[in-house]
Amino acid sequence: MRNTSSDVPKQHTTRRAVLKVGANAAWAIPAIQIAAATPAFATSTTSSLTITVTGHSKNGANGTINFTVTAADFAASGVTVTATGSILAASSYTATVGSVGKGASVVGSLNVKFATGNATGPVTLQAKGTSVASPVSVAAPGNAVVTF
Repeated sequence: MRNTSSDVPKQHTTRRAVLKVGANAAWAIPAIQIAAATPAFATSTTSSLTITVTGHSKNGANGTINFTVTAADFAASGVTVTATGSILAASSYTATVGSVGKGASVVGSLNVKFATGNATGPVTLQAKGTSVASPVSVAAPGNAVVTF
């Protein structure tokens, strides 16, 4: 014999069942969003590049700053050193260092022009580059300052 609609007991959805399913779904959505926002490989970019001034000279309105850039934690490419200071003729001067291997150092120099031949004061150097391990920008945690 076939069941007719009158033979099958009716099932009603209760408010309690709806609230229980809704509460579980509400917790699942933020967990999925948080998991998706987490990078697969987190990298630290602090203390990767350090810059040290090894010497400097001035002849009238022209100056030269010698420096060493070291990559401590991982190799860096596209490394540049920029000099800024109020005593300079331009807002900044940049030297291209290139690549620095992990644990290695590269020696370089930067020629600058001063606003006047008798200008004195601080010039700040900063090294920047891109990590070879992952494409993140890295910079020296501190600047090197030289006073003319």
